Amino acid sequence: MKFIYKFTIIIIFLLSIVLIQTFKKGFKSEGFKSDYSDYTTIDRIKTHDGDYAYCLAGKVKCPSGSLITINDQYSGGTTYSYDCDSSGTLAECEGNFAYNMKGTQSDWKTPTREIDFPFSDLYKGFTVPYSYVPVEINGKYMNFYDASRNLLDNVNKCDMLLTDSLTDECKASLNPALKPKTESSGKKCVADYGSKKGDPLCCGQTGVLQKWSSEYVCPSSAPTCSGYSCGDKYGTCS
Repeated sequence: MKFIYKFTIIIIFLLSIVLIQTFKKGFKSEGFKSDYSDYTTIDRIKTHDGDYAYCLAGKVKCPSGSLITINDQYSGGTTYSYDCDSSGTLAECEGNFAYNMKGTQSDWKTPTREIDFPFSDLYKGFTVPYSYVPVEINGKYMNFYDASRNLLDNVNKCDMLLTDSLTDECKASLNPALKPKTESSGKKCVADYGSKKGDPLCCGQTGVLQKWSSEYVCPSSAPTCSGYSCGDKYGTCS
């Protein structure tokens, strides 16, 4: 009887270790750090038609088997085959908001200028296929382009998270200087008076005014923002 009891305890202990390790492995592979500091590339798959579908804010996985890497000239991340090395298994973009969509193409738009950027109803979790590179990561931001390489939008990569609270947490972690404004910091700014979402930032900085930063527009009493350096420090209204 004592032997059976001890044997049961040992089995439970071993199973616990296996479950913990599985959980850790799964958790690590499900997504990125809360501040997205480790989200520096956008991987993609090559479709059967020869175009590319992009894994935005997720990680390319195979339900079973392993991914097949394609060595090409793509500098924004890694290109994989749509087909995994296991017969009949296809790559998926796991962990982003498009992963759990059921059979309907997303009509997602960029959060700043509301540019159409649809996700596929065929390639699970991926964008629709493109013949050109439509998006890339540039530091804390994602740049969206058209086929002629014209910049369509400039979005903080934290804006790709599922909720406003996660977005705020991500931005604060990514750059503590971008915490919500307090009464003692009312003159901090990123844009001149009258600027609206989608308008250029001040001080010659690349990018446009985003929804989350609209509170850092100068008031009419001090309309000009100067000294702003994107990602480093706020400007001052005068």
